[in-house]
Order: sequence, then C-alpha cells, then structure tokens
Amino acid sequence: MRAAAGDIRVWSVAVVALVFAAYHGALGCGFALDDHAAIERSAVVTGPFSLARIFASDFWGRTAESRFVETWRPLTVLTFALDWHLGGGAPWRFHLTNVALHAAAAVVVLRAGWTRVGRASALAAAAIFAVHTLHTDAVTAVVGRADLLAFLAMAATWWRHGRRDRKSTRLNSSHLVISYAVFCLKKK
Repeated sequence: MRAAAGDIRVWSVAVVALVFAAYHGALGCGFALDDHAAIERSAVVTGPFSLARIFASDFWGRTAESRFVETWRPLTVLTFALDWHLGGGAPWRFHLTNVALHAAAAVVVLRAGWTRVGRASALAAAAIFAVHTLHTDAVTAVVGRADLLAFLAMAATWWRHGRRDRKSTRLNSSHLVISYAVFCLKKK
C-alpha cells in the first residue's frame, strides 16, 4: 500500500507539471472579454473587501436593487476579490489561480480513477484532461473559473464517494453535503 501511495504522489506531481507546461502561457495574458466586466469594472471585486457585498451581488457586481441580477456565483466572486486584493489587480495572479485550479482538477481525475479503472487508465485520463484543448477557455479566460470550480467540486465528490478506504460513513456524508453546498455557490 505504501508503494501505491508513493506512486500516486509522483504521478500527481507529473500531472501538475503537464498542466503548467500546457498553460504557463496564460500567466502572461491580461484580462479579456467578460473579464473586464466581471473583475475590473466590478466594485464588489475591486472595492473594499466585504463578504456581505459578495453574497448580496451577482457575478457581474449587480445588487438585488438592480432588476438585472442574473447569475449568483459568490464563491467565484470571492476568489476574484481575493486575487484582486492579494495580487494588486495584476492579471497574472488571476491566471495563476485558474491554472492551479485546473491542475487540482487533473489530479482529482487521476486519484478518482486510480482505484476505479486502474493506474494506467487513470494516468492516461488525467494526462489527457490536463492538456486537452477543450479546457483552454475555462483556464485562460478568468471568468472560466466558475466552470473550473464547479468541475472541481463535482470531481472531488465523485473521488471521495468512490474511495475504498472510507473511514466512516459520517465523514463521507459530511463531505458530500459540503461539496454540494460549495457546488451550489459556484455555478448559476
């Protein structure tokens, strides 16, 4: 069992390296298209940090007083605000977070498949997931973070649910409830 745990750690690092090799160019990109409205022009993201404002506003920074509130994604907006305040509004910080989230998702794909479909298949699936061009928009457009976070919550739940070494049903149930709540805070 120890060798298998060591193997998966090594392969997890390899999958993360694949993601960074494929998407390191995103770190030099600026904001594009919807990024401007959701981040730079959003007082919720760029103004004083306020959890209350984040949870009371939609993805675009509009409040309940506006008749145009459409998409409520407070966890995504929270990560935007954290990136803005920790990185001084620098686009590379936002892109780094997206690349890191995609790397985490690729590792979850690897780990979820490790005991379900076998090591070789799990590694192949994770490697394809890591570099497939299908993910380019979600990784390189900062607003694609909503999709990254939603997939990560879903994949982590799938991984946790299928673990053979479950310590307790209570822990597993708690994880499912928390994952569901987090998922609801990320996507429309």
